[in-house]
Amino acid sequence: MNMNRLGICLIALLLVLSCTGLAPAASVQDAVGICATKKGKAHSCCSLLLDDPDELQQCVSLLTQKQPSQPAKSTVTSRNSVPPPHKRSTSAPTESPVRETDQADSSRSTGERTFIYHIGGFPPHDMSHLLVSGWKKDEATSISSVNTVTKGYGIKSGDIKLFEKKLLDISAIIKEVPSLNPPRGCAPRLGRAIDDVYDIKDSFSKKQPIRGQILAGCFKLYERKVKRNGVSTTEWQPDHETRQYHISVNNLDDMLKGQNWTNGPSPIRPLEQFFTAPQQVGELQGFPIYARQVTPEGVPRSMFVLISRKGVQPFLPVGREQFIKALINTLEYEIKTTYYTSRNNLPDNIKNVRAMYQQQLISLRPEEKEMPACFLNRHHDSWGQGNVPLDTPDCKPIVRLNPDLINPKAPRTSVQFVMIRNFEDIQQRYNELPAASKDSLSNFRVTIDTITQTDWSKVYNLIGKP
Repeated sequence: MNMNRLGICLIALLLVLSCTGLAPAASVQDAVGICATKKGKAHSCCSLLLDDPDELQQCVSLLTQKQPSQPAKSTVTSRNSVPPPHKRSTSAPTESPVRETDQADSSRSTGERTFIYHIGGFPPHDMSHLLVSGWKKDEATSISSVNTVTKGYGIKSGDIKLFEKKLLDISAIIKEVPSLNPPRGCAPRLGRAIDDVYDIKDSFSKKQPIRGQILAGCFKLYERKVKRNGVSTTEWQPDHETRQYHISVNNLDDMLKGQNWTNGPSPIRPLEQFFTAPQQVGELQGFPIYARQVTPEGVPRSMFVLISRKGVQPFLPVGREQFIKALINTLEYEIKTTYYTSRNNLPDNIKNVRAMYQQQLISLRPEEKEMPACFLNRHHDSWGQGNVPLDTPDCKPIVRLNPDLINPKAPRTSVQFVMIRNFEDIQQRYNELPAASKDSLSNFRVTIDTITQTDWSKVYNLIGKP
């Protein structure tokens, strides 16, 4: 019996046993082991054995990585399972920052769950020969103007100081990490900014917590010729530019990067937007790492770490009827703003899309209206083929932000949730360097180390505090 036929038999046997209750459902590793004997058809094979969408995606990703066109991954390193923050009985994550595994292995196993991405985990690299540096000169917290912010949020100037103190508290936690004590080969800086409201004309903005961000980076040292008292000499000075990652505080907009559809009168209000569901691809000290997109080859893109209140699922499903109405609403908004002067003479493609969505709305059976929505875009155009059942191959589940990410009873100056983002490019560029050239981007190494070494449970403990 050849391996392909053996795989088919194993699939059939597992399905029969599972349906009769004689065997538990296949795990991801079971499915990978069985489906690896079948050439191609990774999605269809995994979907026969796995019901959970996350496990299905993991199965497909692992099989894709095993194809001849992709180099095989090294063995996955396991560590003790750490419950995610929303499932913990304690008030905050209890795990201290962990030492990551070799970066050559891009997947992680946490208990029974395997992830395809983790932050850090660089091979050892001696940086003791690099020059010890001080910190780059601190700058005042960036703000458009006190008057603009107080008027937009409907707050007092003292509230700005209270929120700025929260940004300084987070910065102080980051400054404790070993890679910054002392910093070598680069001068670190933690810049701060207080963001304006979503829309100063919208009353929605006056009910939201103050938003802000911290920019964290390390500026590489260069030897430069300077004149001191008329004498030429050389000094080590930090560069003027570097790559920085962002720590967003209370900014719902930062979760909506990419395509989204509005369910309200304006695309400005974050809680009224629908978007394709981010996929969890990793963990940082027990906090989830999400990717807004995972390529067919299993490569995560546009990632962020989310630190939010215990027990709050950040993304909620959207019903099919509600999503179709949002598609129509978004299209009408597009027509109003883009084709306003020729509203009665629209291009044929716009007319066709409008007719397609209206027909989908009419065709929905009563039992389908509340079913979870999924978006299909086979032709990669701006509108796609719209609303389809959740089990349609290649469709993306549609979700919305959970309003409970924001606690209305907490002070508007408090930290409600934190996102860490814009780190993947820094990590990728450092990883691509051969070992002999690592010193050329040692500042990137230090920057990523500040993420993995920071005790983010201390930041978690700031959530909701006055």
